[in-house]
Amino acid sequence: MKIESKGVKVFRVFNVLILIALGLICLLPFLNVIALSFSDKIAAASGQVTFWPVNFTTDAYRYVLDQGAFWRSFLISLERVALGGGLGIFLTVLSAYPLSKSSAVFKMRTVYVCTFSSQCCSAAV
Repeated sequence: MKIESKGVKVFRVFNVLILIALGLICLLPFLNVIALSFSDKIAAASGQVTFWPVNFTTDAYRYVLDQGAFWRSFLISLERVALGGGLGIFLTVLSAYPLSKSSAVFKMRTVYVCTFSSQCCSAAV
């Protein structure tokens, strides 16, 4: 069993407290936005909502889900994820193959990979 000094124990306590505080600073705004989204619009506009919904309602979600623009945007996001993921994997394989060969077999492999990957990255943007 390793005996820790008093300074290490104090450091651990302060480290945990600081990390908890930083975690709360990051999570509480999200909790507030979620509470606002589930609250009545009058309560939200008057500033009564903090971290728990006031006059619970799902009207905001019903309104958003009824809009055609939301579903079009969602499908565009799915297409970009599918095409971007597939294209990224394909380009990674194309770049990895020449790097797996020795320099004796494929003398210009480094030049090929640098040129190919820079051209693909600029074309994807």
